Amino acid sequence: GYLRMLPYCGLSPLHYAVLAGDKRMTRLLLEAGAVVDAVPHAHPADSRYTPLYHVPSGCHPLAQLLVDFRANVRHNAFYLSSGSKAMREVVVANGGAYTPLMAALTLGKLDEASRIARGDPSVIYDRIPGAYIDTPLHMAIKAGALDVAAALLEHGMEVDVRSSEGSTARAMASDVYCSLDTFKQRAEH
Repeated sequence: GYLRMLPYCGLSPLHYAVLAGDKRMTRLLLEAGAVVDAVPHAHPADSRYTPLYHVPSGCHPLAQLLVDFRANVRHNAFYLSSGSKAMREVVVANGGAYTPLMAALTLGKLDEASRIARGDPSVIYDRIPGAYIDTPLHMAIKAGALDVAAALLEHGMEVDVRSSEGSTARAMASDVYCSLDTFKQRAEH
């Protein structure tokens, strides 16, 4: 019971150990049976708030420890578009980005992402299963990678492509860039 959930904010002791960047305490809790992919009580259906998501910047060993204890790196694209750089790097290194293009976008390697997008028209079919931001165009818009978005559009990717949760790239572009026209203009230059 106690290792699974605390009533305050619904975070488990493992969440708190990770938030503190305490690798020793994290290891002790995991060895004592703490649930590595525990989600806060307030977010029972939202897997993006597991301890792995809360790894502080610069704590690569802590992120890797969670992965070593079988933290799920492939359950939510939210990990790929936010969270600490340390966490994203460990998730990508362990296959959580699914494809090279998504990995490059996740790590902010926009030149590499652009090279991949321009060189391979088939990347428009890349997907991250079950995610709000699950297409390369969604990821490119979120990352502000206009060159990548332009390449995807040139390859024929539709701006009305929907994520698994129904959000279109067009709507996301409108949210981020005020309008699809503004987005397209910036992508062309």
